[in-house]
Amino acid sequence: MITADRGVFVYARGTTASRRTEIVPLNTDRILLEATRRTDELSTLRGLLPPPTAPSSSAPPSTPKSTR
Repeated sequence: MITADRGVFVYARGTTASRRTEIVPLNTDRILLEATRRTDELSTLRGLLPPPTAPSSSAPPSTPKSTR
């Protein structure tokens, strides 16, 4: 979500959580730190991928046969 470039947030005044909802206290600093770490990691991994126009192959790359 931290990398989302658009979205919708809806707030409805007077709405209450259902009885089955469990309220869990969250450490916002840790959540943001983890989101930032994951964003950085995803950016690094995207940089390792070939371009979207690269041909794909399901076979492993062939290795040259040795000549003796």
